[in-house]
Amino acid sequence: MKRILLACVALWVSGASAAELATPQLYRPTPVVSQRLYEWTGLYFGINAGYGWADADSAVIFTGALPGGTTTPFGLGATELTGTTLAGTGRLSGGLAGGQAGFNFQSGGIVLGGELDAQWSGQRGSFTVNCSTGCAASLSPRIKSVLTARARLGYAFDGIMPYVTAGGAVVNVADDLTMTVAGVSATFPSMPATVLGWVAGAGVEVGLWSNWSAKLEYLHIGINNVAAGAPIPNVLGVGIAAEGAGYQDNLVRVGLNYRFGPSSGGGLLTPRPAYAMGDARSAYASSVDLHSMESYVSPRPSKPAPQQAAAPAAPAMTQAMPQVAMPVASRASISEPDVATDALESRASAKPVTTGMIELPKLPGYDDASSEHSRPRRERKEDDSLRLKKIMSICQGC
Repeated sequence: MKRILLACVALWVSGASAAELATPQLYRPTPVVSQRLYEWTGLYFGINAGYGWADADSAVIFTGALPGGTTTPFGLGATELTGTTLAGTGRLSGGLAGGQAGFNFQSGGIVLGGELDAQWSGQRGSFTVNCSTGCAASLSPRIKSVLTARARLGYAFDGIMPYVTAGGAVVNVADDLTMTVAGVSATFPSMPATVLGWVAGAGVEVGLWSNWSAKLEYLHIGINNVAAGAPIPNVLGVGIAAEGAGYQDNLVRVGLNYRFGPSSGGGLLTPRPAYAMGDARSAYASSVDLHSMESYVSPRPSKPAPQQAAAPAAPAMTQAMPQVAMPVASRASISEPDVATDALESRASAKPVTTGMIELPKLPGYDDASSEHSRPRRERKEDDSLRLKKIMSICQGC
């Protein structure tokens, strides 16, 4: 009974040991590294182009330079303009182009920054104005250039950043006046002015690739109290035409920026890597160095141990236990109490075999001389199949 019990224990331990040895070694999974978000921090320069339209309102009054404040001698001329006023409104429109420079600072999703831009403007228009004395007059205002300095506040959704902006604007305008008085027509010199106004708007900027981005932007510029003047042509008299005007300008433009700062990989046009199942260049396979792995197999025994004569076996026992190759304890009599302990010992030392086999990576802290990526060496090096047969022969004798 004791021998049967010991044999069963040896079989169970040997099976567990073989299953344990057959279990592949577990490794820490490759960490999933999320793609880096698009970076907005940095100094940038760019160009832009767009279209603008503006509403203008204007009023012109005339002041004579002759004695008595008249524009003609004694105020008796047919073209006398003293006390004449002109008033009217109209629309300007045209293209624009320019450049910008700015700086962004990103903290989380919030992007703070400032931008300075300069625009050439081709916005111009012409409209008829009302004359208080029955003359005919028309004004031709135009916006020649726009300069803005603005703060920007945006929120970045990776490579897409909507934002709002506000600041100050410097606008250069000019107005041309043409009049016909008592059948006499004249064109006044241009009345230029450079005025300070305010600007506010919103836009969205999209990262294209690396350090390049594109934007779509709307700005509203308000300028009031525009003061300009020009001398009255001599054919009409002597004096000054003084204008007061205001403009409400709207700009829609697109721009392209290049940022000097950390490179980004999350742009809209940045190519994404396409991984296929089983592709050695996949995100997982590329993180494992298959060439640095080694696998181990046990060497064949040089001399097989002599087999014991098998006792007559019961038919039921032979059928119930199919012969399988399982590692068992080394040379030891079944009567020795250390059979189970011997079965728990490690396999014999192995030599690396790399041809046609998948290699397991070496773990840090282990070297080839001490562990060889395997279990501790066995002290006894008999063939496992012989040990199994020895135990089975004892069980059959029981």
